[in-house]
Amino acid sequence: LSKTVDRNKITVIPLAADPNLLTPMKKDKKLLEKYGLVGKKIVLTTSRFEPYKGIDKTLEAIAKIGDRIPNLNYLIVGDGPDKARLHKMVNDLNLFSKVTFTGGVPDADLPKLYNLCDVYILANRDLPLEGQLGGYGLVLFEANACGKPIVVGRAEYFDDEVIEGKGGLIVNPFDTNEIASALIKILNDKQFAKKL
Repeated sequence: LSKTVDRNKITVIPLAADPNLLTPMKKDKKLLEKYGLVGKKIVLTTSRFEPYKGIDKTLEAIAKIGDRIPNLNYLIVGDGPDKARLHKMVNDLNLFSKVTFTGGVPDADLPKLYNLCDVYILANRDLPLEGQLGGYGLVLFEANACGKPIVVGRAEYFDDEVIEGKGGLIVNPFDTNEIASALIKILNDKQFAKKL
């Protein structure tokens, strides 16, 4: 845009989360019971199910973590065209006891869901051949506004949003070992997680 319009006429308004809606709060006991998450360490993704969102790589990372994080559960909120493939992956990776799909939920429920998790992840990636680039990442601001540390895939639009070590960790979204290591680091180190 700046090639055709005077820069002085352009204003960039950064993404932000509404602090009146998104704020740290105690975990909702009814939701924990509803999804069978009482006593679990919860990793959360809220997203449309598209290949570039990285839910598949997160599932592979959860499988690699195995029992190194006791009572781990990956809570996946959303729906979309990649749903059948993701459900098949849970079956193929034998992750039934570690993954919970909620389906779509009303926007009004999102603050409570963010507050259920111990870490929020969106390991999205750029898939230029498919015409898909990592999104703008409003969910990252929403999770951070709820006081949650985040793990994010290094995609074109996300590099400026997460400052490494200050709100979350940036990972190679194609490297499931790196994704698993980031989750383990945050889940095993409460002081580091609180700092993020």
